[in-house]
Amino acid sequence: GGATNSDSLIISNGGLFVDSDSAAIGWSSTSPNNHVIVTGSGSVWSNGFQLFLGTLSGGNSMVISAGGVALNSNGVLGANSFSAGNNTVLVTDSGSVWNSGTLTLGNFGQGNSLMISNGGAVVSGTAELGANAQSVNNLAIVTGSGSVWSNSAQLSVGFSSTGNSLVIRGGGTVADKSGFVGVNAVGASNNNILVADSGSAWDSDGVSVGQVSPGNSLVISNGGAVVSRTSFVGQTSSSGNNSVVITGSGSSWSTNSQLFIGEATGGNSVTVTNGGTLMAVNVTLGRATHGEGTLNGAR
Repeated sequence: GGATNSDSLIISNGGLFVDSDSAAIGWSSTSPNNHVIVTGSGSVWSNGFQLFLGTLSGGNSMVISAGGVALNSNGVLGANSFSAGNNTVLVTDSGSVWNSGTLTLGNFGQGNSLMISNGGAVVSGTAELGANAQSVNNLAIVTGSGSVWSNSAQLSVGFSSTGNSLVIRGGGTVADKSGFVGVNAVGASNNNILVADSGSAWDSDGVSVGQVSPGNSLVISNGGAVVSRTSFVGQTSSSGNNSVVITGSGSSWSTNSQLFIGEATGGNSVTVTNGGTLMAVNVTLGRATHGEGTLNGAR
């Protein structure tokens, strides 16, 4: 899809495609709706540098299945234009892997999505959903036993934009060094993470729900689990009205260090209900001047 639309690349049955430079699916504004499929054990698409899904156009897709592998140093969905939206990646089946040094869902384009299912895996360094203000409503789903998204550095859901979501359910797992919901601007609001169902887990060295921005949320339900170290719900003076809800038998948030709720502003809360569990070494409500937090239902 350099300048044309609806083109396809299929790598299958142990095929190998090596590109020492960058690759783009949907390069120009006239090239939407292109598709790449990497399928079958031993099938590999290796890019030496960047992989763009939707540089200036939208509706492009990549499917990695049945043990296929894709490799690149930097992956971007919805790269350089507001019109480069609604691009999708599906990584499905045990042994299927997308290894991307950094990963951005929505650089300028909106409504991009990543789904990891049925034992598929994505490995990345830093990952962002909604990198710029106009790149709204991006979605990542990790679902099914054995499905994994492993980040060696920071994971940000709503880096600078609104309406981004991460859903972990059905036994899927996500790991990172630090996890943020609503990061880099006051406008990065109304982002959310859902961890639902027994066996589903988010493991992070540190969680911040509303680092700078207001109105973000984390919901842990139906047996889902979050494990973290030092964590915040409303971290700065501009990050009010963020919330965490832990609900349902077996649902839990375990922090092996400090939990700060409403460190520097008001309206932030953690609610534990319907058999959910919160475990923390220490909980601090409103540590700094003007800080105010609420903890509901915990014992």
